[in-house]
Amino acid sequence: MTLIINNHDVEQVLTMEATIAALEKSYKDLATGEAVCRPRIDIRIPTSDPKKNYQWGTMEGGSTAGYFAIRMKSDIIWEDNYNGVVTQEKYCMQPGTFCGIILLTSIANGEPLALINDGVLQHMRVGADGGIGVKYMANPDAEVVGMLAHAHDGLQCGAHHQKASGVQPDQGEPREVRRGDAPPLQHRGQGLRQARGRL
Repeated sequence: MTLIINNHDVEQVLTMEATIAALEKSYKDLATGEAVCRPRIDIRIPTSDPKKNYQWGTMEGGSTAGYFAIRMKSDIIWEDNYNGVVTQEKYCMQPGTFCGIILLTSIANGEPLALINDGVLQHMRVGADGGIGVKYMANPDAEVVGMLAHAHDGLQCGAHHQKASGVQPDQGEPREVRRGDAPPLQHRGQGLRQARGRL
């Protein structure tokens, strides 16, 4: 039976520790040939609005551990300008909502195992990747973590800080510092609130 797993379900069961462990195993499997992946490919189609394009993006991978997954994203994209800084914006259906879905299958018999909303999972993956970098590259006495973000990264900054806190627990209070003419991070407040709430 194919499971339908939403963001709330993922949030209840997926921990940062489990995410980083899964990623580290996946990267080792890639190095030894036990796993494969295809980088993201985007297809763009003009819409009736000359300033906007439809974008369909996919990336996929699997391993001898028994699973294959494809991540699919459906977006409307356009460019915006904040005081001379050009940013790419996106949404699905309406600004502030997004569509990312993962189809998980079994490599043993081809069975579709689950359809998973990717919102929470994606933030956890990005944060865990940052945590892997901290784990292997940061000085043991490091106390400050710096994160560069674009307009959609506020929530992911919260995930980055959550993971880095587990690796370097004395990094202190999360703060935002941005260039004076940089566009505001659309979700930075929520991301920083999440980071503070989890420390």
